[in-house]
Amino acid sequence: MLKKTSSMFLIVMLISICVVAYAGTDYDSKSTVYGLLEGELSVHRGWDNAAAFACTSVETEAPYVVSKVEILRRATGSRLDYGSNTERNATYSEAEAYTTAEYDITTYGTHEVRGKSSYAVYTRTFD
Repeated sequence: MLKKTSSMFLIVMLISICVVAYAGTDYDSKSTVYGLLEGELSVHRGWDNAAAFACTSVETEAPYVVSKVEILRRATGSRLDYGSNTERNATYSEAEAYTTAEYDITTYGTHEVRGKSSYAVYTRTFD
């Protein structure tokens, strides 16, 4: 009986984890004078919340590496949260945004490297 109860508990826990830990991602890259510019946007959803992370990387040090992330309510386009981060003389930057919204969202990421020449890639998810 204990073994059957433990098995049922494990199955219920696995189903719960799969529902709560939903994530969406998008990726883009571009060749630049600083090497490959890579942008990744990842969104992690819970029952009534979301966390979005925009990560930007480049192969060699650049004067400015910029990450921006914006969470919008899909039905109205209203901004729920925004995050931005600029790193100087760096190869990596990350920005984050959070919301407690229970409705569908669209998330946008901007990934830039700036110096004598500037480059950008854009990412988005629909969750």
